[in-house]
Amino acid sequence: MKSTSLDLSGKIDPVTVDLLSKTNEVAKKIKVDFFVIGATARDLILEKGFGISIGRSTADLDLGVLVNGWKTYSKLKDKLLSTGQFIMDNRTAHRLLYKSILPLDMIPFGKVESPPGSIEWPLDRDTRMNVMGFQEAYDHALIVRVAPNLDVRFVSLPGLAVLKLIAWSERSGEAASKDAADLVLLLKNYVNAGNMKRLYEEHSDLLLEEGHDQDRAGARLLGQDMSELMTGQTRAEVLGILRNNAGPGKSDRLIIAISKHLGMDAYEEDKTLLECLTRGIKETPHTEEK
Repeated sequence: MKSTSLDLSGKIDPVTVDLLSKTNEVAKKIKVDFFVIGATARDLILEKGFGISIGRSTADLDLGVLVNGWKTYSKLKDKLLSTGQFIMDNRTAHRLLYKSILPLDMIPFGKVESPPGSIEWPLDRDTRMNVMGFQEAYDHALIVRVAPNLDVRFVSLPGLAVLKLIAWSERSGEAASKDAADLVLLLKNYVNAGNMKRLYEEHSDLLLEEGHDQDRAGARLLGQDMSELMTGQTRAEVLGILRNNAGPGKSDRLIIAISKHLGMDAYEEDKTLLECLTRGIKETPHTEEK
């Protein structure tokens, strides 16, 4: 059984807790829901939750914000600014600065998507952002206790893997490299991130089929968990990314990208891990098939 909650109370730095508390307070008043995504979720879940070293940390906080329109998104920003604890970052449309030190990126999704899975910023029609997978990740979010009286939704690790794969496919340079590094962390550490008991008690067949290789079995389990949360469109997109960038006879761009973080001599191992991930997705019914 997958865990749906995590207690990190007392383990998160006070500035981040204060930011989440204030954002939660304001969002509740205007009936807006959000969840923590990106590197902050990665850092807190893996390192603070399971003691897994991440090798690097982030200096900002990313939120996915579920809204029913752009007016609601603007209202949330205005209400946060009115607290006097946030200021605008005029270089980025979706960024505020908390107490002038901690960047807060707020990515809207929901009824602002047009077409589904994509948003177009109202004041900059040339700027589009892919938010495919956000709704599924939100629907299967992890409830994290960040303080004694404060629970906040965080993207789950399978949800993070979905978002990272999609983000990697659209980016290049340092941004894509960071996405690949996060995928490596998830592939190599999924079993140790609260899934050891599940693997040995509920999915021992994966261990047998993968020759008792824990990393391979873990990658396959991650793929299964990703498939369970994805709807058909997102699942097709993710499988297409894997097929076209880590598949037989196709580009091996994703294999090379993750190999840069594990060592190029690990190319075959990395290829196998991605094959296991793909197999896990394909062999598991997705949300619309249940």
